[in-house]
Amino acid sequence: MPDELREFVEKRTKESHFATPTEYIRALVREDQKRAEQDKLERLLLDGLDSGKPISVKDLDGYFKQKKDALLARTKSKATRK
Repeated sequence: MPDELREFVEKRTKESHFATPTEYIRALVREDQKRAEQDKLERLLLDGLDSGKPISVKDLDGYFKQKKDALLARTKSKATRK
């Protein structure tokens, strides 16, 4: 690692109250992983919105309750099969 980056990491480690530069770097990697997962989820949601024919929903609360109940039943069914 170049000296300039090493110095920056050491400074940020102290400022951020990490015990070691390794802990600081681990935290950065974890944040990047979360960001990547969020980006993937957003892409999947947008793909879902863009797929298929649009539907008309008059009772939004009822629609989402039905979807939630179906998802919970599906999750419960998978858990009992294991």
